[in-house]
Amino acid sequence: MRLNEGSVDSNPMREVLDLLYRGKWIIIGCFLLVSTAFGIYNYRIDPEYEAYALIYVSSEQTSDVGQVLGFGGNSGWWGYANERLLANELVILEQSLGLGRSVVDSLMYLQTVPSTNEPLLIIRNKDGELLPRDEVIRRLSRVVDFDVEGGGVDFIRITAVSNSPAEAALLANLYADAFKMRTRNTSRQRVAGSRAFLETQERKLSRELHGLEQQIADFMTRERAVALDAEAERIIGQMAELEAERDIAEIELSMAQSKAEKLQEQLAAIEPRLAERLASGVQENLRRAQQELAERTLQRDLYIRNNPEYGLADSNPLDIEGINTLNADIRRLETEVSRLSAQFAQELVTSGRTGIDFSSGGSEAQFLVQLNRQLAEAEIQASGLEQRLRVINDRLALYNREIQDIPEQATELAQLERSRLANERMYLFIVEKLNETRVAEESVVGYADIIREALIPRVPVRPDKVRNLILGSLLGLMLGFGIAFLRLKMDTRVYRPEDLKAVGLNVLGIISRISRENEESVSPGNGDANKSMLDEKLVTLYAPLSPTAEMYRQIRTNIQFSRPDIVVQTLMVSSAGASEGKTTTVLNLAITMAQAGRKTLIMDADLRRPRIHKVFNVPREPGVADVLFEEDVDFEQYATDIDNLYLMPAGTMVPNTSELIGSKRMRDFFDKARAHFDIVIVDTSPVLIATDAVLLSTQCDATLIVINSGNTEQYEFEQCVEVLKSVGAKIIGGVLNGFDSSLAKGYSYKYRYYQYGYGYKYRSYYDYYQPTED
Repeated sequence: MRLNEGSVDSNPMREVLDLLYRGKWIIIGCFLLVSTAFGIYNYRIDPEYEAYALIYVSSEQTSDVGQVLGFGGNSGWWGYANERLLANELVILEQSLGLGRSVVDSLMYLQTVPSTNEPLLIIRNKDGELLPRDEVIRRLSRVVDFDVEGGGVDFIRITAVSNSPAEAALLANLYADAFKMRTRNTSRQRVAGSRAFLETQERKLSRELHGLEQQIADFMTRERAVALDAEAERIIGQMAELEAERDIAEIELSMAQSKAEKLQEQLAAIEPRLAERLASGVQENLRRAQQELAERTLQRDLYIRNNPEYGLADSNPLDIEGINTLNADIRRLETEVSRLSAQFAQELVTSGRTGIDFSSGGSEAQFLVQLNRQLAEAEIQASGLEQRLRVINDRLALYNREIQDIPEQATELAQLERSRLANERMYLFIVEKLNETRVAEESVVGYADIIREALIPRVPVRPDKVRNLILGSLLGLMLGFGIAFLRLKMDTRVYRPEDLKAVGLNVLGIISRISRENEESVSPGNGDANKSMLDEKLVTLYAPLSPTAEMYRQIRTNIQFSRPDIVVQTLMVSSAGASEGKTTTVLNLAITMAQAGRKTLIMDADLRRPRIHKVFNVPREPGVADVLFEEDVDFEQYATDIDNLYLMPAGTMVPNTSELIGSKRMRDFFDKARAHFDIVIVDTSPVLIATDAVLLSTQCDATLIVINSGNTEQYEFEQCVEVLKSVGAKIIGGVLNGFDSSLAKGYSYKYRYYQYGYGYKYRSYYDYYQPTED
């Protein structure tokens, strides 16, 4: 079991503070390293500037020709009305090589930015040489972006990026200008095609009209015919009017049917179920109403042509031939046709014949709804035109029967005159529309308009130095925390008192690490030769008022009450490994015992690597290895300059230390020491290095384990405790040595006193105690 995982009094906040302190240099190092790297990146990368232009694209593009000829809107003569999706324009902007070449041509012509005279970077390589046009087009595709402006509006944003702010604005504006010019040329091409068609018709009708006039003149000369009478002229005039209307209606019907077929093909390509037509009673009612309206309108128009003095008003005192009734019927039928048309169009859109849920949102559903609505309007227009043509043809058949009563000579003349009048009216109609088309061609501006030209940006969009620095700092901290966390989890050393409690070991004391400043304050070698006699680690002697000395006194108290059943006279102090501070603990603990008036013997039983005699600057011999072979031991020869304190060094080196320590002589020696001293503190070899400490632990009243904070491995400490318990050692607790007092900030109040008073220069032992000379 890991000690950190089993620590008692676990507190998440304390764990975090522990992580921050123990990994502070890793966190700071990662933070500085990553932040510096991001800072260098910020100042070495070339800045990028972004500029954009905004273009408005009309969402419904009605044919310019249809508007010119008076058939604009969704039911126009040419049927060019169509919803132009912005997605199509985006594809054109992104994929059109023509637009790209147009922009490249402009760039190659300019060579520099007009506003700043800077050389254009996009058309040059690193050496300043001009690139091929295809390479420039590929570069443009990477630095220019197109997107639909949000909010459901018909706007396209053209965004350009460059290391030069003026060049970025120039690229966006050139693309906007090229796209606007393309839409203008496209619209002008449509009008130009219509103009060419009208010019062809005008020439054809002019030739036919001239030929008919020549035929009439030849006929009248050849037959010596006279002019038609009034009745014949009336019939011929009305037939000419009707034939002209019929020709126009046939053209409109042809265009409406062509438009409906194209829409059906487009919808069928999207949804094959379109072939399942809707059988609606509304459609039949609409046809009947359209036919009746056409008949009433034609009847009224013929009467008005013959009697222009009556006009279309309903204010005539006499309802001659029911003209007022006709006007009322026409208005009623127009209202009925409008209502039925709207109902029929709605049924076509919502009938489900395409299998599409048009109630859903999105551009695809809207597109299908628009196509269905346009198809319904085209079918309604075609149906109305068919009814009108039927009425016109019926009326022409009636006139043809009437004209049969005219004499044969007059009949032939009447037919020629009728054809001439019809051609003349059609010719005048075409000439009028041709003139309007020519004017429209010159005034076409296209369906796109530049709403906002790209301005020269002042601030680069990349790199965002502030954001990058913040991001670098966060990444550095995250990396530092991550490494520190992994290091903490992989660190198996003992750091905190809770690690001792986790294995059931009482913490008898915590010895803090002494800073350099405080080491100087307790150093014995400052101006007094006598102070250099002893080692400076004896803090209980040289700084008796320090927190560390106080902690040794607390350990002394805890030892006295560690075993209530007996009085501890022999205390073994050991550790799991070397250099964990057990010797220093032995010396300072012994001094506090002596200062408390208890006659104390320090016994250096570490016969392998003894150190205590060096600390007190006394000879190694005679010592423990020597007195074991003496019958009577003179303990007084081991007295020190400190009252009640005796020191017995290791003595002569022996080859068989374990046999000597585990012998009966050692047990007899302890009996003698108990009789002479109040307490005997034994310093031994580390438990895991030699068996000496294990053997001595069975002969002592109590065993104290010293653990070095941040140095002792957890598994070593656990094994040390397990080995001592296995031989029945009386382990009374442990001392956490070298504890970093700054860690107390992350712990509860009971650890804060470790730091108390470290800013104070303590009085040393020699300031109030001077040893007497014998």
